[in-house]
Amino acid sequence: MNKILTLFIFISLSVSCKKNGSEGSGEQTHPIDVDKPIEVSDIKPKEGGLGTGIIINGNNFGSDTSKIEVYFNDKKALLLKVRPNVIYAMVPKQPGDLSEIKVVTKNVSKPASGILEGIKFQYHIKASVTTVAGVFDVSAVKDGPALEANFKRPSFIAVSDDNNIVVSDDDAGRVAALSLQDNKVYTLSTDFNYPWQSAYSSDQSAIFITERRASTRPLLFKALYRNKNWLEPAPFYDQRNNIGNYTIGSEDITGLTADDEYVYLITSKAQKLVRVHQQTRKVELIGEKLNLAGWNYLAYNKKDGYIYIASEEWGRIYRFDPRHTPADKQTPWISNAELQHLVGTGAGAVKEGAGTSVQMGTLSGITCDGDGNVYTCDFRNHVIWKVTPDLVANVIAGQPAVKGYKDGKPSESLFNSPYGIYSTTDGILYVADTFNRLIRCIAIQ
Repeated sequence: MNKILTLFIFISLSVSCKKNGSEGSGEQTHPIDVDKPIEVSDIKPKEGGLGTGIIINGNNFGSDTSKIEVYFNDKKALLLKVRPNVIYAMVPKQPGDLSEIKVVTKNVSKPASGILEGIKFQYHIKASVTTVAGVFDVSAVKDGPALEANFKRPSFIAVSDDNNIVVSDDDAGRVAALSLQDNKVYTLSTDFNYPWQSAYSSDQSAIFITERRASTRPLLFKALYRNKNWLEPAPFYDQRNNIGNYTIGSEDITGLTADDEYVYLITSKAQKLVRVHQQTRKVELIGEKLNLAGWNYLAYNKKDGYIYIASEEWGRIYRFDPRHTPADKQTPWISNAELQHLVGTGAGAVKEGAGTSVQMGTLSGITCDGDGNVYTCDFRNHVIWKVTPDLVANVIAGQPAVKGYKDGKPSESLFNSPYGIYSTTDGILYVADTFNRLIRCIAIQ
């Protein structure tokens, strides 16, 4: 195993040197012979988990990573390097207990594939809940080492795939950053009245953080940008419509999410559903007086392009297509007819299952991973739910109706009214465990 690790370090350094121009350009290329089969003969190691480095032996792989794909069942692996007789790759997340290994060609005149016969890769799942920032039950404002820092009331959180973590510390009027690499919490801004739900754009070039309270209007939210090192927050303001009234006006904002083009906002009691163009900053009303609970939270699902709603007091999950444009309109408009009730029968004790037979408690933060799974915080029952694309809903962390604080196995862990949750693309979850005053990580890999 140490030899494989050393080999992967060497490959990574070689690729890096080549990108920086340190490697000579005389390296020989080997095209795939489209008239010959793709042969897959072995894989080493034959077991592991997410991110395990693997070597696939065979023949006729070529040397161009853009023309080869490797699958563990239906999950695509990350390719590091390809040579005619060997592929260096990394195991994807949760492909199944036993995986068939398949190598597929693409961007060639005669696509082909090869399957590893007689051998299946065994995937090991490791699951844990860990505390990554904050001090248990200490409500204060303090920067510093992550596990010595304090949050007054961490409500919502947003996390990029490269672990840029931003926390809305709402009662403190503060937005904080958590650097896992440096193991530190530091304040980004105290120029907020009541920072609430936040979201990265789907290309992760920007993060948007809403101001919840109506007293901050016409300010709607602020944006931080990657190309400005997440500094210099830019304000986005409400705008007047053609009869001179503000689009959102004197409304609290309860939910925010974003795709690559728009930021979406929903106000208290779902009175207004609004989109704001990220470049032009144009504010448009796209729905009003929707039949939802008083407090609702939003998440954009990159997998299917829908926006999902966690309806707090009703304990239900809905979704809508933000592009839906009726025949009598030129721009999107969402009415009650477009709201799809997916999961939850009404707030109560935990009852797992599928679809509207499920019973959740009171819901808060909602998020989606790269596979289209939806996760939400049930702060009444102190648990975290997972809803699969086929609407099967199960508790994945916490013990129903038991509040407390405990790390470890997800089924044995304890939370205290968690509000905010955010998923990286590969399904690593970060939770604002609000009344424990902590940031927790749920890794099921």
